[in-house]
Amino acid sequence: MIEFHYQEEYSDKFGKILRPIALVTLSANQKSLQATMYIDSGADVTMIPRRAGNDLGFKYDPKKIFQMSGIAGSLPCILQKAEVTIGKQKLLADITWALSDEAPFLLGRKDIFKFFRIIFDEAKKKIEFVRN
Repeated sequence: MIEFHYQEEYSDKFGKILRPIALVTLSANQKSLQATMYIDSGADVTMIPRRAGNDLGFKYDPKKIFQMSGIAGSLPCILQKAEVTIGKQKLLADITWALSDEAPFLLGRKDIFKFFRIIFDEAKKKIEFVRN
């Protein structure tokens, strides 16, 4: 089992709010970075901002750009592959590389959630990833 804790943040509309986060290592092109990512069961795929993709050596290709839509609108993105390490578990996953630094780090369902039973326990302020 891998355990993370909710992070208290401030919302303009709701004041203090707890958000589920995970510390994740992303690796591609012989480069790695650690990121604190929102665990988002509503996100179809994992997303990272432009600067993170640059740090991982992702290559910009205008022919591969597509629009990814979500609650905050639409962003141009490029689909990439990366190794995602959660605790000691390593997974190869599709990563949506947003071509904007305004995009958040989101840990989405595709290629991630099928490997774990994920328990959101807001009362105890923790999230558990249990390997299936």
